[in-house]
Amino acid sequence: MINLSEIRKQEGVSQKRLAEELNVSAGNLCDWEKGRSEPDIETLIRIADFFDVSLDAIVGREIKDHSDIPANALKTRLLTCYNKLSEEGKIKLVEFLETQVE
Repeated sequence: MINLSEIRKQEGVSQKRLAEELNVSAGNLCDWEKGRSEPDIETLIRIADFFDVSLDAIVGREIKDHSDIPANALKTRLLTCYNKLSEEGKIKLVEFLETQVE
């Protein structure tokens, strides 16, 4: 079962706003929160990205060993931004990042 209602409320996001961000109806969102249905995996990923949390947090999975958790949230955000860039923008970004690690 997804942990959406709790995370949404902790972040102070209304059902209406989240539904708009995900391009779904408020009814669908309500059904997910009440456990009457569940979003598909692509939507779960968009929800996790929106709240900058892991899929484990969204589905309420307990993480036992925190030492195995990589910095996926930052990587996901970086890749999301990168994928939105034009080809020229991608080249400029990579060139800039290369100057930061040399």
